Amino acid sequence: MIRSGWRRGVAVAATVAAVSGVVWAQDVVARLHMTGAEASDVFTRTVADGGFRYSHAAAQAFMALPAQERATVVREGFAWARAYAATPAFKAAYEKMREGDKPTETTFDTTVDQELAARQAKQKKDLADARAAFVNLPAADRAQMDEVVKQSEAQMKDPKMVALLRQSIVNERDEAKKDYGRSLAQWQKDYPADPQVLVARRLQMLLNVSTGIDFTAKTRTIPGGGTEFVDGQFESKPEPWKMGFRAGEPAVNAARAAATDWLKALPKP
Repeated sequence: MIRSGWRRGVAVAATVAAVSGVVWAQDVVARLHMTGAEASDVFTRTVADGGFRYSHAAAQAFMALPAQERATVVREGFAWARAYAATPAFKAAYEKMREGDKPTETTFDTTVDQELAARQAKQKKDLADARAAFVNLPAADRAQMDEVVKQSEAQMKDPKMVALLRQSIVNERDEAKKDYGRSLAQWQKDYPADPQVLVARRLQMLLNVSTGIDFTAKTRTIPGGGTEFVDGQFESKPEPWKMGFRAGEPAVNAARAAATDWLKALPKP
């Protein structure tokens, strides 16, 4: 379904600003009710996590533009973004976000044997508390519960059970290290040290999601003020495809051309 009003404006702006990794050129920032700092933040966050970044005010302003002016905004936006992406400011902002999402390794303040001793002490205390809790039970019930506690105490002292408890602690620590290793590897993949690699990845995403958009698709009004595609196959398309449709063919073509040209100067994504 395609929502009307400002929500449609948000979606259109998101296509150009977020999906494309495009932010507005400096000379149109004010026109779209954004500051230079906001534009820089939008671009950096979009590159860093690929999420949709836009503002309500910018969406409304973009929606008010004729189709050809949207294309102009896209071209100017790419020019600004390309220049900003080459600055130390962008690299520093990206690195800050990258480090902020870096996984933290689990550390242990005690040795395995110290943790084993602590767990045994807790088990002993828990059993003592259990025995104290049924002191007022009838004699027969108290004797039965006391026997259960005695069995648990015996298991606690059994060398085999102690060895199993110790091994479980070792296994838990080993698994924590493996989890950290997997998380670190994924982080390195998601946040390459060279931000230009990620810029290229986002640009390639733009080209992928904007391929084959049918700008002749028909829509109709539905109860509640929104619209939907007449053809069910279009209604089931993913949201980026619909966003490209709303942005319009001139804007999408401008974005694709700029992305293709920029990619030639970047490392492979």
